[in-house]
Amino acid sequence: RDSSTSRGLGDVYKRQIYPDFAHKLYLILGKSYFQLNRKQEAYQAFTKGIEQFPSYSMLYYNRGLVYQDLDMHQEAVNDLILSVTYDPFHAPSHLKLGYYAKEQGAISQAMMCFNAYFILTEESDTEELAAYNSYLGESYDASPIDIQLSMDGYTEIDEMILSGATKSRKYKTPNKLSLPIIKQNYLLFTSLEKRAVSNGFWDNFYLPFFAQIIKDGKFNDCMYYLIRDANHRNVYSVLKKNQKAITSFPEYAGPVSYTHLRAHET
Repeated sequence: RDSSTSRGLGDVYKRQIYPDFAHKLYLILGKSYFQLNRKQEAYQAFTKGIEQFPSYSMLYYNRGLVYQDLDMHQEAVNDLILSVTYDPFHAPSHLKLGYYAKEQGAISQAMMCFNAYFILTEESDTEELAAYNSYLGESYDASPIDIQLSMDGYTEIDEMILSGATKSRKYKTPNKLSLPIIKQNYLLFTSLEKRAVSNGFWDNFYLPFFAQIIKDGKFNDCMYYLIRDANHRNVYSVLKKNQKAITSFPEYAGPVSYTHLRAHET
């Protein structure tokens, strides 16, 4: 972790020792520089690695973190999009991209990213889950920064979510729980199923997966799996009764996600 480590890795990097592992060495080198706050050298290591290994997702993800730290947010978003494109199953990339969408007030896009994160993560992230549920129950104040997420806007769906329609007792979903995370996602999923698809990243990458879940009648299973780590007493009792759905959802989602997410690797 110190400068001698970076020098040693730098020697490997410069002399191209262990070529079969060079993609990981670029990653280790860049991360070492970044931890030493040597951001320019970290950027150079990740960029050099991308030039050599343009489909290695972790180089894009970590260069995105450097860009974020340097307040180069458009570049960070671009790299996060490439990271999830090359490795759709890397949960942290979806989370980071979701936070950028949230800051822009792009609620639908943020929700798709956060949903992907909670479906894919192997960690018990109750803090992030609670924050996500709270986010979907609040007023959605945003502090936009100068970035463009994509050309395929979701203004109409965002407006429906912002309208507060799901907060009404009259708004019903097929789920027994009335949490914001459930009700707002039902509105999102059903709207995605009806949306006319464009050629944009979000329409081609995220939308087909969630629209398919609605078509297959797997919304409840998806939601129970998504909130599987919730520890509130009333929620936990419902989850306990639906353990079979929670356990079986990955078996369903695996082939579906592979079909709809891997299909867009380039």
